[in-house]
Amino acid sequence: MITKALIVTVGFLFSKVPYGVLEIFACLLARIYLMYPQKRKRLLFSNLTHAFPHWTTDKIKDTAIKSTVCLVEMGFFSLIYPHLSCFERRSTLLYSEEIEDELIKLREKSKPTLILLPHVSLFESIATSQVFRPFGGKTLGAIYRPNSNPSIDGWVNKSRTDLGLKVFSRKKGLIQARNHLRKGNWLALLFDQNAGLGGELSLFLNRLCSITPLPDIVGKNIKANIVLATPIRLSFFRAKLKFYNLGEVKAKSVSQLVHQKLETIINEHPDGLPEWLWSHGKWKTQDSPHQIFHLYSKRTNLPEADKIPKKTKIWIRMPNWLGDIVMALPLIRAIEKGRPDAEITLLCQPHYQAFLEHLNIGHRVIALPPKGIGYFFFFWNLRIHYPDVHFLFTNSLRGDLEAYLCGAPLRLGGSTGRKRTLLSHQAIISKEFEGKHQTALWDEYLKFFGLKGSIDFTPLEFSKPKTNRKIICLAPGSSNTPKKRWPIANWINLLRLLIENFPSNEFRLVGTTSDSQICNEIKLKVPFRNVRDLSGKTNLVELCSLFLNARALISNDSGAMHLANAMGTPTVAIFGVTESLITGPAYTSSVKVVNFINTDNAAAEVINYLKI
Repeated sequence: MITKALIVTVGFLFSKVPYGVLEIFACLLARIYLMYPQKRKRLLFSNLTHAFPHWTTDKIKDTAIKSTVCLVEMGFFSLIYPHLSCFERRSTLLYSEEIEDELIKLREKSKPTLILLPHVSLFESIATSQVFRPFGGKTLGAIYRPNSNPSIDGWVNKSRTDLGLKVFSRKKGLIQARNHLRKGNWLALLFDQNAGLGGELSLFLNRLCSITPLPDIVGKNIKANIVLATPIRLSFFRAKLKFYNLGEVKAKSVSQLVHQKLETIINEHPDGLPEWLWSHGKWKTQDSPHQIFHLYSKRTNLPEADKIPKKTKIWIRMPNWLGDIVMALPLIRAIEKGRPDAEITLLCQPHYQAFLEHLNIGHRVIALPPKGIGYFFFFWNLRIHYPDVHFLFTNSLRGDLEAYLCGAPLRLGGSTGRKRTLLSHQAIISKEFEGKHQTALWDEYLKFFGLKGSIDFTPLEFSKPKTNRKIICLAPGSSNTPKKRWPIANWINLLRLLIENFPSNEFRLVGTTSDSQICNEIKLKVPFRNVRDLSGKTNLVELCSLFLNARALISNDSGAMHLANAMGTPTVAIFGVTESLITGPAYTSSVKVVNFINTDNAAAEVINYLKI
């Protein structure tokens, strides 16, 4: 009761203030509101950026300010209109002669009329206007969403009924609303794009939304005339009615039709119709963290998956090591399949950028900056892209801080126990996964966040290999962990045996610049013309091409092993201190695992495998 009394008092006092003063106050409040970072501000700019990607930053900022002023204006109008005189109410909504003629025709038909209103700032002006009425013994009804405070709810409804409206609650009054419409009355209904899983999954402004089925439910089996009515703002507390008589809708659902019409109105407005409340969660669907990597809906009106616009921005922080990156690629393919509406952006170390772009996985690659003073400012500046989801394959505080600075509302990652406080949601997985393959652990994280189906580990052959495979590659290094390496003497012995058993083949020593010393020592001890040292001389894209045309790769547990495996190249993986069941090759191409600690003659096993 105290809250209601306060609202009524404030509304009465504001009603005595000149409109010009209220407008200045609304503009001031809007600018103060936009000065400080908060969720609603981010949502406002995110919605505008998604809807109008071709707009400049200044254009988006200008519309954001106008839309916030309209939001404050709507609040003022809701407080004030119960205290306005009949003249003031009538002068709030203006009608052209054409619209007045349309209203006269509508009244003369004496037919059930369903009036659909978009959520614009002065939508209440239709209820306050005495002109927008059916006459002839008919009444205007309205479906409303109940307020959580019963006292305020009663006051708002009394204000509406005092104006001659019949009001029906969305929760309990839909049957009464349908009966009201069936009797030839008019019924007004706000339609929205945030109907949750109960709505119809559709596209609005080329972005996924859940449109309300309420217009179709209310008008089902009632031959009602459908009208889209929207007050287009002219000035403070002044709007001009736009009126679209759609007749009886037969070909498609009412909700689909009015959303298409609203989309046209927004796109044709030079400022994107700022009075439409852009700071509301218009596209708040498919954003449950436990369902984020798969589309869920009871009803859908989407085109085929490959024709859905990529408007949901999913950013993925890639691992720091080549082997981990290669193992993560099938999981990214699964995310792309589960969210066909997503634009996938990969954040990676700069030396992997060209490689990831060449593989054509994801839609964009952002290279991380060099470490230094400006490192974290780089991520803060990425906030203007408004990512929706930020998933991390990394498990480090630095990666978590990067994601936090980028500003995605959903920041997702996992662990087998450690609390990651900078993430919005964390998959806590059983410690038993510490003994399983790395890809199984990541798969479990993604399933926690809604991924469906199994992961496809088919090789990534992105170009056709040549038919004549006469090259055998050897990768004797392992840049990140020297303990993984098979001793150099064993590689020298193996290379000599390979030349003896496969004399018509070419042999290539591959690796990073840090592996050059090892490769050079092997080359010096086996100085044959068909042996070439390519360590430090190939980039990752060139290495992919080499593996695609190779008969096989023989490698320590390293990034080269995973890369060849991903290219479909038969691979001999020589393990020692590491466990192949955890970090071994993951793709379905041919693999021979040899453990040099548990094997007396690893070289013989390699030769026998290559002879098959």
